[in-house]
Amino acid sequence: MTYLILFERVFDMLRKGGIVMPVIFAVGWLAWCLVLTGKKEYSKNIAALAVVAPLLGILGTVMGMIHIFDTIERFGFGNPILLADGISEALLTTQAGLLVAFPLMFANVYIKRKM
Repeated sequence: MTYLILFERVFDMLRKGGIVMPVIFAVGWLAWCLVLTGKKEYSKNIAALAVVAPLLGILGTVMGMIHIFDTIERFGFGNPILLADGISEALLTTQAGLLVAFPLMFANVYIKRKM
C-alpha cells in the first residue's frame, strides 16, 4: 500500500467521523508523542488523555445519533442510505476513541511500572 492510499484512507475516516474525529486524532497524536519521547509527564497527563479518548468517542456516537434522528425527521425512514452517514459517524468515532485509549492504557501501566 502506498503512502498516498494510506493518507487518503486516514483523511476519509477523519471526514466521515464528523467534527469529533480530528479531536480524537489530535489527542492520540499528542499522547503518543509524549509516550515515544519518554517524558515522565506522560504518567500524569496521558493517563488523562487515555481517559479522554473514549469519552470523545462516546460524544461522537451521540452526535452521530443526533445526525440520524435529524435525517429521519427530514426524510423519514424510506431511504437507509441517508441514515448510513450518521451510523458511520457514530461507529467510527467510538472505534477511534477505543483504538486510541487501549494502547495508551497499556503504555501508562508500562511506564508507571518502569518508574
